[in-house]
Order: sequence, then structure tokens, then C-alpha cells
Amino acid sequence: MEVRFRSRKLERCYRDHSFAQRNLGAIVARKYVTVISALRAVDSFETLKQKRPYRFHQLRHQHAGRFALDLTGNWRLIIEPTDNHNEFLVHSVEDYHER
Repeated sequence: MEVRFRSRKLERCYRDHSFAQRNLGAIVARKYVTVISALRAVDSFETLKQKRPYRFHQLRHQHAGRFALDLTGNWRLIIEPTDNHNEFLVHSVEDYHER
């Protein structure tokens, strides 16, 4: 699948590991790059549902229409499909359980 990023910062986190570590922390940065690389290798959102380690799931409420994949603990990679069926938008990396 093709990947687009909502911001230059998210794209740079994917392409520059040291920048990602400074902004996301070492563990989350490593998982972020790993998960996006895995997403690029699949051919459809249906295939993502079979990727058990990432626990691909649809979100509700303020994130309706988006999907999440587990990075670590409460940290999730939030993505959303685009009109192009072979593309997704990296929306954010967040701990959306944090209150």
C-alpha cells in the first residue's frame, strides 16, 4: 500500500530514526517505523485485519473513520484510508487512552 503522512514531522519520524527517537522515544520510534514498513508491504486493508500483532481496529467517537494499530502499551498509530484504495494517511501517533 502507498503511505502519505498528515505532517512533515510524521514523515520525518519515519525516514530519520534519530529524529523519531527524540520526538517519540526509542521504543515507540522503533515500532512506528516497523509498523509503517509492514503496512507498506500489504496489499489491502483486509490484509491488515489479519496482522494480529498490530491489533488493527476501527476507532469511534472523535476518531471515527480512522483505524488504529498497536505500537506499545497504550501507544497507537492512527491511520485513515484515502479515496485511493491502495493508500492510507498516517494521521498521528498517540496515547489516546491518556486522560
